Amino acid sequence: MTKVIPRVTLNVAHFISYIHVSAVTLQFVPRSNSTMKVFTTLVAIWSIYIFQQYVEALICLQCDFVEQPRYCKTVISCPDDDSCFVEKQANAFSEIGYNLGCLAKRSCRNSVLSSSHCTQCCDKDLCNNAGCGEQGYPYQRGPVCYSCDNPSREGRCHSIDVCREGEVCSLNGEDTFGTILFTSGCMPKDHCVTHSGGDLIVGRRSDVTSTLTWSRGLHDCFHCCDADLCNTNCQTKVDGKWGSWTAWSLCTSLCYLTRTRACDNPAPLHNGRDCAGLTMQTHDCYTDQCQPKDCSELLSSGAARRSGVYNITTPVTQMKIQVYCDMETEGGGWTIFQRRFNGSEDFYRNFSDYENGFGSVHAEHWLGLKYVYEITSQGSYQLRVDILRSNGSRGYDVYGEFSLQPGTNYTLNIGSRLRSNNVDTSYSFSDVDGGSPAGNAFSTYDHAVTGSNCSGQYKAGWWFNRCFDYINLNSLYRPGQSATDCMAYDSRFCLAASTIMFKRV
Repeated sequence: MTKVIPRVTLNVAHFISYIHVSAVTLQFVPRSNSTMKVFTTLVAIWSIYIFQQYVEALICLQCDFVEQPRYCKTVISCPDDDSCFVEKQANAFSEIGYNLGCLAKRSCRNSVLSSSHCTQCCDKDLCNNAGCGEQGYPYQRGPVCYSCDNPSREGRCHSIDVCREGEVCSLNGEDTFGTILFTSGCMPKDHCVTHSGGDLIVGRRSDVTSTLTWSRGLHDCFHCCDADLCNTNCQTKVDGKWGSWTAWSLCTSLCYLTRTRACDNPAPLHNGRDCAGLTMQTHDCYTDQCQPKDCSELLSSGAARRSGVYNITTPVTQMKIQVYCDMETEGGGWTIFQRRFNGSEDFYRNFSDYENGFGSVHAEHWLGLKYVYEITSQGSYQLRVDILRSNGSRGYDVYGEFSLQPGTNYTLNIGSRLRSNNVDTSYSFSDVDGGSPAGNAFSTYDHAVTGSNCSGQYKAGWWFNRCFDYINLNSLYRPGQSATDCMAYDSRFCLAASTIMFKRV
């Protein structure tokens, strides 16, 4: 079967001629807006011309010195800008014969030099079955079909036959050592239906062609059709299937392994379904460098450069948890354990919630006392508090020697203030005598560790010191108000946002 390849031929002379013929439509354009209308019409004509030029490769008869053009039983796919030709010649014995094949359009000369010499060109498939005064195929006939008895690959059959009336083109494909080989020819239409065993897939039926295709298996097929040169391939759908997974890759700098697979066992053919599923899988690495204990380790390992949610492994219980890492503030590497900015999360919670954490690390949340204790127990950490007031002003404090003691008290250990900006330094996390949180156990309304239930009074879980209300970042979200039971840090004016985070130093 000769391969059919698309081509586009643009002949400027032809286009100019086409414009000339079509230009009669332009003379009726009124003067107003005439330039735009002329341009639009030219574009339309050009588009039509381009569309008309997009055709399949021209298939021509090819023979040397046959008695009649229509007796030729070999075809060829012509290059672009070629035409089919017929050449009439006489040999030394004064016998007339015909040469057929492809000829460059620029070389075509339709001429009759004598009764024994003639050349003609044409531009349709198999059009050189007639020419130089000789008749072509009869009107009453079957289709012209590829006809090869010896099994060959698709595109390797160049022989044809003209079927009788009542016959159709047939194509039989069989898997031979992993390659589909085809035999083809003419076949009685009723034999075609019988051959298919009645297990038919009926394709598109039109005035020009009808198609019957039967698939015996993944690579075997039988195909019948009734248009000229229609039996090029079976077009049997082949659904894709996955090949084997590759071996896992080495651990990447981002601490994961990868492996891939391809949809090539077999690959989908003729609009067959693609493989369902993923072409790549990833898996976490479990090497020491790929089990960061906090955001500062993520930063130093190069595994994280931007602020966002990351996985860490707690150093004692080896729990995998998600944390939000601030990778911009003061060089980055801060692990956030409290964040509030819109009041979407209720912070008046019981002790279990505060111990295990609540909210979403993508939004407002509390990381969990047990995780903060575990992480900070393995090194020296700084604590940073960032606040946003309702008037838009910001401030922060940074303290040294931050950690929590073990539960259930989770007593707050914190050193002196190291840095500060735009906060009232009269109040401090670390001023034990001033009612600050330092040195106090964590209390909730159901876990009061002092004589008075400060948590119930101020609607928060916190390291309360004599119910001091100037530093309480977990109380009610009431930005802009002045109250004792709201989120506050250095005054009784309720804050709009707060962030508490720590970093290893």
